Amino acid sequence: MTSDGMTPSVSENPELRLKDSKGNPLVIAVIDAHTSHWLSPSEVIQAAAIVPDESRDPVDLALKVSLRRRRDDLFHLDGTPLMKLTPDSYDPATPDRRYSIAKVHGLNIADQTVDVAIMRGELDSVVEASTMSREEGVLLRRNANMHHGRGHRSMGVALAPIDKDGNIIGDFIFEGFVAMGLRKLDEAIAENKKGSGSWVEVHLWGWALRVQHWLNLALMLVMTFTGWYIMQPYLTERTYDGTAAGFAMGYVRFAHFLAGFLWIAVGLWRAILLFVTHDRQTRWRALWPIYNKQDVKDLWHTMQYYLFLRKEGPFYFAHNPLQQLAYTGIYAMCLIQMLTGLSLYAMMDQSNWFFQLLAMPTHWIGIGYFRLIHTIIMYLIWLFAIIHVYLVIRSDAVHNHGGLSSMIGGSVWLPRGTQPVDSPRIG
Repeated sequence: MTSDGMTPSVSENPELRLKDSKGNPLVIAVIDAHTSHWLSPSEVIQAAAIVPDESRDPVDLALKVSLRRRRDDLFHLDGTPLMKLTPDSYDPATPDRRYSIAKVHGLNIADQTVDVAIMRGELDSVVEASTMSREEGVLLRRNANMHHGRGHRSMGVALAPIDKDGNIIGDFIFEGFVAMGLRKLDEAIAENKKGSGSWVEVHLWGWALRVQHWLNLALMLVMTFTGWYIMQPYLTERTYDGTAAGFAMGYVRFAHFLAGFLWIAVGLWRAILLFVTHDRQTRWRALWPIYNKQDVKDLWHTMQYYLFLRKEGPFYFAHNPLQQLAYTGIYAMCLIQMLTGLSLYAMMDQSNWFFQLLAMPTHWIGIGYFRLIHTIIMYLIWLFAIIHVYLVIRSDAVHNHGGLSSMIGGSVWLPRGTQPVDSPRIG
């Protein structure tokens, strides 16, 4: 067992090297580091690398090598550290307690100088002995499962404050873990430099847009079923004087009109957000995503991808150009639907000048054609909805980023280091 409580994959003699099936020498290497709370990934490695200078444990050596390659700003040119990287006291792991505890006064980490106790060791043991939020637990499980499936070992890291005498005065807070494995030397160097692309949760949709999304769905369902009944009453036998129908049509019309006016209110809310929100996915500029030749090229490549003519398409953080143009088209159809609905509603009272104004287009085209337009747009909106659901499911199945749930929680999962076309580099 190593000093961190992890059973080593190779001999604790650092001079002994394993070889792969082709005879290439293998070394213990840091594959990646994942943060859950306060520290950055490189700072998680920094905390894990604080061990006695005399340690020759291969895991400790791998951590120091990785820290030197990832954070050369922490070292002099000769390799000696610029800051304190050794503990004031060190309690190694035991068979019964599979983690070590290092205590450090005046540790420079996360742009602060702190007095902390650092717990590190076998991941499950550190998790059990520390605390974290539910969201941090979800992040931990997702990234840990990814590395477990690849055959990597994970070292958990947790921090707790200490007083001047070295007594722990608070709970250990889980900060993240370091994934380690056997690699060829050149592969280890490359991975130390760039990492392996851990999953991170990134906020995408604001709460207002999510609320509007589900309100639109609910109101359109009500308007569709009630509108269909108004067009084709099926609950009672139709009569010329309406006596056989009772009050069914009145109730249905009231529900239709109420849902329609609420839908118009949601539409006005959406229009206001175009100009006042700071969420760039919701602002007016997103309505027209094509501004240069590259945008046109990305649009064409996206169309080829959807038609299965390309294996990969441009990756967008939010909506790609084709999606955004489709949404803009839907906004236009919804606007026409609202206007035609208002015109048909105004037909009931032509003694009112305002209603006369709203109903004027029906006199130009004809009530029958107006109703036909109203009905056709309803079908087009639902055709879009069906295609929309299919593409969301397909995208989530391909990218595994949680797009299906993003309209509830507002966030998606993306590999760290992902470079979308429409946003800065992730992580």
